[in-house]
Amino acid sequence: MDNNLPETPRKRPWARVVYQPEKGSYASLRINRLVIDEHMNAGVVDRAGWGDCFLAAFHSPVTVEDKSGRHVCEHGAVICWDRASRNYYGNLSQPWLHSCMHFEGPAAESILGDFPCDTVLPAADPSLVNGYFEAIHREIAYQSAPDEVIVRNLLECLLRALKRHAGAGAPSIPDAYIALRDYIRQRYDEPLRIADLAAMVRASPSKLFKDYRRHFGTSPIKERIRAQMEQAHYLMANRNLTLTQIARHVGIATLPYFSRLVKSYFGKPPRAVRAECLKGRAAR
Repeated sequence: MDNNLPETPRKRPWARVVYQPEKGSYASLRINRLVIDEHMNAGVVDRAGWGDCFLAAFHSPVTVEDKSGRHVCEHGAVICWDRASRNYYGNLSQPWLHSCMHFEGPAAESILGDFPCDTVLPAADPSLVNGYFEAIHREIAYQSAPDEVIVRNLLECLLRALKRHAGAGAPSIPDAYIALRDYIRQRYDEPLRIADLAAMVRASPSKLFKDYRRHFGTSPIKERIRAQMEQAHYLMANRNLTLTQIARHVGIATLPYFSRLVKSYFGKPPRAVRAECLKGRAAR
């Protein structure tokens, strides 16, 4: 989580950042930085390299440089730069969104295996990348004795899934559905009408649900709940907010319903989840 949590709620968090240099360090693998859904202002990053392996998934249009040159990626992209590669990525004309992870250590080379490093790959479903990143974070941040084998296996599975996705030549997600997903995630605290969402992609409600699941592996309703739970998790580390206030901030009117959603999503009641968040903040 962010090292400096706000003392008041943020309606539109720019990013959910995980940085665990102590707990994320193992004998053969170190997770230096992990970022999920970071919203960047228009501009590019251009640097010689971070000095570690850098896996990035761009969820919106960007320009990315790999060993063959610069590529305009209208539907996003995935790339893993090694420690020696130059990093150039971003969008000069509009804000952009990405998730990324920095890792290093003796095991990094074996984990990467035959993954095509320094090569732009097709954009992957954001829920695929973010799901693995969240699982890695939960293992590192919330287990009393994080297991390096679990972290390595999660990273290896993600890389295999990304490689398979690239090899399959999966069709890109239509811009209208990418915009719809961003609309839902940015308005997690507002009432959403299925008819209005369907109109945004010029589809019937039934086709909306069918196509949304095909593109993102979930439904529009579950997408909204996920965004609500992510923001609620972020706010639980703020001691100044009650659970009722957090529920209302993410668009949930009653505490009982909020409690049911939290337990369903995290597998624990809100007070237990909050205790973990506060413990994680105190450890940093």
